[in-house]
Amino acid sequence: ELFMDISGSRILLLGGAGLVGMAIARRLLKHHKPKTIIITSLFESEVEQAIVELQPMAGETELISSHGNVFVREEFKGLGRHDILDNEDRRKKLIDDTLDPLDDKICHSNALYKLIQETKPQIIVDCINTATALAYQDIFEQSRSIYKMMKQQAKGDAPGGIEKQIEVLLANQYTPQLIRHVQILWRSLNDAKVKTYLKIGTTGTGGMGLNIPYTHSED
Repeated sequence: ELFMDISGSRILLLGGAGLVGMAIARRLLKHHKPKTIIITSLFESEVEQAIVELQPMAGETELISSHGNVFVREEFKGLGRHDILDNEDRRKKLIDDTLDPLDDKICHSNALYKLIQETKPQIIVDCINTATALAYQDIFEQSRSIYKMMKQQAKGDAPGGIEKQIEVLLANQYTPQLIRHVQILWRSLNDAKVKTYLKIGTTGTGGMGLNIPYTHSED
């Protein structure tokens, strides 16, 4: 329940096309009458369907759609993870975006940062189960494979492709990605002067959406 008066506000609803996001959108439209709701989702078809379902109860509230992966730079937001990791240039950019010290260049190229700066919401309601987008990447099997290749190299039987496998492993590490996401989110909120950020979590499937790598990962 949002106790403050948010009628006339501009609201960015991250993950708005999911079950939780849609429930919140309906409640906002029924009880709070915001001026604008920006509905976001990973896929264009999902967010467009959400707009169609919400439009009959929207009244004077403007519904805007946005789609794409908010965990990567803007130029990658429409690509699948395999498409990023399988391309050497994209893979190196992803690693640099995650591991380099955070600066203006990294922030300004990020899809989430750009979305928040361009939409300039007063309120953000984040319904994304954050770690789901980053977990479930089998870093254990990748690590075992690289370790095996290193032992083979030590015996003089050097296999090919170890550099790419190391880069993929670096790109798939959960914790640096989660930390970088929170760093960019914090910077985005301050630069856009967002008044309220509300994170929606569902108990049992990752809590605040940040601990799945430790509770629901492959091992």
